[in-house]
Amino acid sequence: MSFKSSLTHIITTIIAVVLVGCGPQYQQVSYKSWVVGNCKIHEKISKSALTWPDPTFLRNYWFERDGDNFNIGSYENESSVGVKNAPFAVEEYIVILTSSHVFRIGQKNVNEFSPSMAIQSHNFFEKNRINVHYDYTAESVDKVDSIWKLTYVLNNTESEDLPKVIHFVTKDNWQSFQIDK
Repeated sequence: MSFKSSLTHIITTIIAVVLVGCGPQYQQVSYKSWVVGNCKIHEKISKSALTWPDPTFLRNYWFERDGDNFNIGSYENESSVGVKNAPFAVEEYIVILTSSHVFRIGQKNVNEFSPSMAIQSHNFFEKNRINVHYDYTAESVDKVDSIWKLTYVLNNTESEDLPKVIHFVTKDNWQSFQIDK
């Protein structure tokens, strides 16, 4: 091996070690749990050690049922908000409203929704200058017949130019979502 390739190998190794060591490290800031029916729902929020340019918060959700643990999901953003209202049942499902995500737990599956998943949401958010992950919080979920309606409310109610409420609907059992205008 030549001196140049040895030096390149050493530098690459050092960079890899530094990057792994500088990766996000998290410190738990909150833990909550709720019992809904025969399930115990858990939320753990951790803050990144790296705070530049802004700290990020990682949320992890899981549930226990019949002695087994099941992963629900996780997401990361700069908001420190987690579950706003206690999880609840809608028919045979358990629904968890977090800051920007909604999880639906069934007997054999978990569905997740975030506003960016809605059809044409990017155009709507861009046109209205909305950062839905920070400007809005999941408020409620209702099911009428076979239509699910997810309601998000504006966090800063003094903001005159943003809609106070945004509704998302799914008519195909959480396969696709649209903004209900």
